[in-house]
Amino acid sequence: MLNAQASWHTKAGDEVFTLLKSSDNGLFSHEAEMRFKDIGPNEIKEGDAVDEGDLVLILQTMKMENPITTPVSGTVQSITFKNGGTVQKGDVLAVIG
Repeated sequence: MLNAQASWHTKAGDEVFTLLKSSDNGLFSHEAEMRFKDIGPNEIKEGDAVDEGDLVLILQTMKMENPITTPVSGTVQSITFKNGGTVQKGDVLAVIG
């Protein structure tokens, strides 16, 4: 299981947010049906609570689905791409707060 390339922490007032960034160029998904036995379907939406290690996004690169897990527990504040959108290495994919 892949984590995002980088998670950046930023603070706004008393809240700390984690930015999940893309590890590679590819296609973005947050609603794809995963075919990994230990993961199950993935339908994360803004406002959902997530725990550290949860699958939150999928980055498809070279016809492979790469699950991206969250390094922190919190709430999905925003998802920055639509399903099927093209992302570049380093793009912010989601914000967890």
